[in-house]
Parts: sequence; C-alpha cells; structure tokens
Amino acid sequence: MTQRFMAMAVGSRTDAEPGWLERHIRNCPRCSRLVGKMAKTDLALCLLKAQPHRLDLLMRANKRALAMVTRTARDSTQAEAICHMLPKPTAMDWMRKYAQAAANAAACLLVLVLVRVGFTSSVSRFQRNSEQAVRQLYQQHLGGDGLEDLDLP
Repeated sequence: MTQRFMAMAVGSRTDAEPGWLERHIRNCPRCSRLVGKMAKTDLALCLLKAQPHRLDLLMRANKRALAMVTRTARDSTQAEAICHMLPKPTAMDWMRKYAQAAANAAACLLVLVLVRVGFTSSVSRFQRNSEQAVRQLYQQHLGGDGLEDLDLP
C-alpha cells in the first residue's frame, strides 16, 4: 500500500513508469526501508498534529534547538528571550478548547428536550386513546346511554 502510494507520488513527478518504480521499491531492501521509515514518520507527524499540546511546547523546543548551536549564540540575550518564549493563542484558540464541551452540553440539552417532547406527546396520545376506549366500552355495554353523564371531551 505504502509502496504503491510512494511509487505513484514519485512517478507523477518524474518520467518513470509507476509500475516499474513500485516493483523497484518492493524488491530493493534499501528503498523499501526508506519508504517504511517515511511512512512511519508521516504517521507520527499526523498523530502529533492531532494531539493537544501543552503551552510550554514552544519553550521546550527552543531550548532543545539552542542546545545545538555554539556557546556564544546560546549565551546571547536573544537566545535567553527565545528560551522563555510562550505562544500567544488567539481568542479562537482559547474557544476551540471549550468547543467540544459546549457541543456535548448542547447535545445533552437537545436530548432532554426531545425526551420531554416525546414523553408529553406519548402521555397525551395515551390519554386520547384511553378516553376513546372508555367511550367504546360504554357504548358497547350501555348502548350509548350514559355517555352524556361522562365528563369526557
């Protein structure tokens, strides 16, 4: 699956035949490992993008990146500022955090309203059917006499 996808992706950018490229990736151990690593990396990036992150992720990433540069660059004032940098989320980012909870609350409220409406409708239907049954019962046994005395609508 991954080999076919990679062959099609590379084949669309080159003049190579996709079938040949797919066979090569399948048979060449080096290219097969490379495609496998690329697929794992792609999956990891997709999972990373889907996960919520703590706000200090930028600060931790900057500290790790600065550990790779020279000592003079690490000791500069700009590097110190970068080490303590936190993201400034927008109002939409803050609201996105509560969107799922708000959607769940709205869904629960909707379910409660629908249950209430359904219950009320069922009770009124039950009341109408029972009044109709009582009328039929009286009509069968009393022949219509006494229906006027009943307090039925």
